Amino acid sequence: MKKMITVLSLIVCFQANAQLKLVDGLYQFQKVTEVQRTHAELMEKGEAFVQQRADAYHEEVDRDGNSLSTRIAAEFHSEIHQKTLYFTYTIEFGEGWYQERVEGITIQIGDDIYQLEDATLPDRTFAISEASFVINMLSGSLISEMYSNMFSEQSSLVDAQFPRK
Repeated sequence: MKKMITVLSLIVCFQANAQLKLVDGLYQFQKVTEVQRTHAELMEKGEAFVQQRADAYHEEVDRDGNSLSTRIAAEFHSEIHQKTLYFTYTIEFGEGWYQERVEGITIQIGDDIYQLEDATLPDRTFAISEASFVINMLSGSLISEMYSNMFSEQSSLVDAQFPRK
């Protein structure tokens, strides 16, 4: 069991290393992950994951064929300000893979709202780093959800093939 948790933790660490990238003047995050699951299984797990986050922020989930999208908010603090990060989180599903996209990243400080790219954003370097951290943690949580039960299902198959005496 300890080895399984270690392996899963390593998978999450290696998968969660995607970074925010500046594309056409806007920060974006995009990552494709392969998972040994059917399209239907991925959709089911992804929908539960996105719905849970949407419910936490009182947001709606947009369902469009093979993709799910919602608005996410996350609070964080710097030495100077309390900030709220907002972004649109989209997951597209295929057979054995899913793609995450994050777009429309804004930060609210008090009554002021800034694009992450805005040069006037206070503590901009910290804000970009924190946004990257929040998004990577979300991505790591999703991959953990996608792999949940997979190991117990495989263990059950092995136990059925090789019953203990």
